[in-house]
This record gives sequence, C-alpha cells and structure tokens, in this order.
Amino acid sequence: MKWRFLVAGVLCFVACAVISALPTTHTTTPVIQGYVFNQNCQPVSGVYVKVTDSWTGEIYGKGMSDANGYYYIPLKECAVGRKVDITWRKEDCSRQEFGLLIPKKDYISRTLYTYMTVETGEKVVTVFVYDYPSGQRVSNVTVSAEDARTLIWLAKTVTNEEGVAILRLPANITVNIYANANNERNDILGGQELGVDTHANRTVTIYVERVRR
Repeated sequence: MKWRFLVAGVLCFVACAVISALPTTHTTTPVIQGYVFNQNCQPVSGVYVKVTDSWTGEIYGKGMSDANGYYYIPLKECAVGRKVDITWRKEDCSRQEFGLLIPKKDYISRTLYTYMTVETGEKVVTVFVYDYPSGQRVSNVTVSAEDARTLIWLAKTVTNEEGVAILRLPANITVNIYANANNERNDILGGQELGVDTHANRTVTIYVERVRR
C-alpha cells in the first residue's frame, strides 16, 4: 500500500510542477487587446486605438497597432465597473464600438477583431493661382505636383479661365505644388506651396508675379 501512496505523491508533484511551468498572464489593471485588418484582410499597422468612458468621455487608455495589426492597451484602474467605447483610427478612416463593460480589475478582453476600409485612392487638390500684388486670378498657368519624398512628378495641368486648377493625387502622401515650375510662361514668375498632405481633399493658394516690362 505504501508504494501506491508514494506513486500518487510523485504524480501529484509532477502535475503541480507542470502546471506551475505553464505561462500565465497577470495584470494589475484591465486590458483591451485585439487585431486590426483592412478590407483585404491584411493587418493594418499604425492604427491609433483609444478607449474612453461611454458617458464622460474620459480617456482610460490608448495605443497603436504594431506591424501585425495587434494592440495591447492597459486601462486606468478607474475604468473598472464602467462601460467604455473603443475607437480605431488611421488618418481619415475610423471604426468605433460602444458600451463594453469592464467587469473587474484583472480583466483582459477576448481578442477583438476589427476590420477597417483603409482608403488608398486619390484625393483632389484644388489650386487657386493669383497675381501678386493685384490679387487677380491668372489663367493658363501650368500647375505641377511632385512627391515630396521621391521628387517624382505626379500630376500636371493648367489653370482655367478662373485661375483654378484641379489635381488628382495619391492619397496619404506629401506633395509639393508649383505654378510655372519650368518657366512654361516667360511673362510670369512662378510660385509654390510646399508640404501639402493629401490625407483629405485640399485647397491651395499660390501667388505668381507678372513680369513688368
């Protein structure tokens, strides 16, 4: 009989050792975690995630998704017992979920899966070209846009009779926009607007000066 108790004791020791060796997750504050994917089911990095009180709007936690689209956001302890709203945002695109209850201090949310349509299309930049110092609009002026990082020309057009030019440019980049960049007209001095972000449709004003002879 003694050997049976001995074997049982050994098995109990081994089982306890295995259990104690398993990884455990401990947290002293609530945690919201999850993944963000785009419309093509690819992970989206750099998504700003914010957790706020559903009633007061107080921010309980915030963070960013990593290269795998994953985020892990510890919350303030005062979030316990409160309902929270979660906002995912990247540039002009966002998603929001409302009313998640934070039930206890050591709460870790189930993995949340969020899908966002990340806009990768074009943006419209409307360019108004004015004469300096008269303030009159100037027609038939070449307007060009270059990628500010690569210096590659992206678009080119001319102002209409009202001195307006419309450029369609890739979204979410920075561009430099020039009027008469290559001296297409020798009767005016060119102008420019630098560092224009195409995160949204934009309106740009450029002044040129007529050559006084």
